Amino acid sequence: MEKQFQVPQGDVCFTKISKLPEKFKGKKVKDFTFAEGESAGARHRVVCDRPESSVEIMDAGNGLFYMRIKGQATITHPEHKPDVVVEQGIYFVTRQREFDVVADRLVRD
Repeated sequence: MEKQFQVPQGDVCFTKISKLPEKFKGKKVKDFTFAEGESAGARHRVVCDRPESSVEIMDAGNGLFYMRIKGQATITHPEHKPDVVVEQGIYFVTRQREFDVVADRLVRD
């Protein structure tokens, strides 16, 4: 079984996948916010600041996203340093979950 490449950052996780859904219709972005912080308003963002690179995002609903990176992009959050440089590839972006005896819930920064 092949090991999955994951980039966890606080309550958001970027998992490298082999292909996009057939109906992928991405939107090209230079700066995109995946999640807003609950208390301090800090944001989990992907930033594409290299002219030779590009990022496409598809919202899959319920806080889930697909992301295609050509070149490199940087994942940032002011409370989770250092920033993470992510290489070219396709990623599924999810919110981390935590188990509580009462309920399954999203992790919150």
